[in-house]
Amino acid sequence: MKNAYDADASDVTVVLNGLGSASPWITVKDDGEGMSLGTLTNIWLVPGHENRELQRLALKRGPKFRRLPLGEKGVRRFAVHKLGDHIELVTRHADDKEYVVTIDWSEVISKPFLSDAPIEILEREPKVFTGTATGTQITITNLRQADWTRGDVRRLQRQITTIVSPFSEEGSFSASLLVPGREMWTIDIPDVKSILARATWKFSFELVDSQFSWFYQFNRIPLLKLEGRELVESKTRLLIPQHGGRDRVIADAASQSGIGPVTGEFYVYDRDREFLRLLTESKLFTDYLDENGGVRVYRDGIRVYNYGEPTDDWLGLDLRRVNLPTRSISRNIIIGAVHLDLAASTQLVEKTNREGFVEGDALSRLKDVVLGALFTLENERLKDKEIIRSLTGKASDPEVEKIRRPLEELRKAVKREGLEDKLTKYIDKIESDYDDMQRTLLHAGMSGMNLAVIFHEVERGVKTLHRAIQ
Repeated sequence: MKNAYDADASDVTVVLNGLGSASPWITVKDDGEGMSLGTLTNIWLVPGHENRELQRLALKRGPKFRRLPLGEKGVRRFAVHKLGDHIELVTRHADDKEYVVTIDWSEVISKPFLSDAPIEILEREPKVFTGTATGTQITITNLRQADWTRGDVRRLQRQITTIVSPFSEEGSFSASLLVPGREMWTIDIPDVKSILARATWKFSFELVDSQFSWFYQFNRIPLLKLEGRELVESKTRLLIPQHGGRDRVIADAASQSGIGPVTGEFYVYDRDREFLRLLTESKLFTDYLDENGGVRVYRDGIRVYNYGEPTDDWLGLDLRRVNLPTRSISRNIIIGAVHLDLAASTQLVEKTNREGFVEGDALSRLKDVVLGALFTLENERLKDKEIIRSLTGKASDPEVEKIRRPLEELRKAVKREGLEDKLTKYIDKIESDYDDMQRTLLHAGMSGMNLAVIFHEVERGVKTLHRAIQ
């Protein structure tokens, strides 16, 4: 499908045919520029040809949609052989004949040398791409997986429909899946636009030339009679984690070197039971988040896999949530996207297996930028969460309340005794030190320690001080 994008296609369609039969087959068809005989023999049939990489390095864009090619290693075309043993490719370039290539992969690998397994190319008058139509169609038979379950199809539907960013306006490339005879398997999958519209919080940002701009929106909740609010900040500084720790530094030009401008949007949801009771179709809603939650990465509007897949927590969101449950955002409450510019993100190189970027300094810096933006969102969201909890009758986090409540009682006692000027600064220091201690212990990875004992000692100290003042 990404090859279709590189071929200047506007549409690519995947069809799963004959499910339930003994011999199902897959068809992938695009309306791109197709291939001439020369392209077929000199590029497509040459493993590892660097044609697309040379085009990208030369900033040579497609003639129709002005795209830079995504391909660089010349191996993506062989992915079809992971799906089935028999492949038929039909392609046609403008004002050319139609060419058909048939490959029986089981026969090819049975030969000791590739020269012993010749590939024949058939030239014919157009039958698939008639008139002025151009493009490429690949049909895969003798599938390695003959039995497709409803879950398999739904997962494939999710991956295909998210290859193009659903967060931006409809562009020049679209992808779809058809499953004749099994349409009911995917008909109830919610439209992503409707899910995004139900987000409690929305946050968008951009980091361009070290200037951080962001927009925060807390949506109105009519059933709680709670008004929304919005905040906008332009060309400010972004604080990012330093080497994954709790210390933060200001993002500068070095932070974006080889990455380029970074933009993104986060849609965040409230999954607390008291809040979900207010929603209709809450199970459909939560099921969707369980399967689609996370932050995906797009370059020039096309997805970089596997970021955002259920098995890939590339930002460590779930671990952050465990460490700081009242503040941090986990994958099952966020649908997000990070957008990169292909020409500017030269240090972010995709792995050969197409499962993310090669690990290195550039990827670490990208993670820091995204986590820095997420931290800004979490700071504002925390304020709204407390109001929601009070309106739904749910108390704040019990561990936090063990400290907060004695401190509030302490403040009242100090005020009653007329000692505010003398003691308030010390109470504030206690609260600040507690917060720092909690963050330090949790970020230091001391999850194996019985933190409840430590917090109990702090709580006991505050109560002793309270009694002394009384």
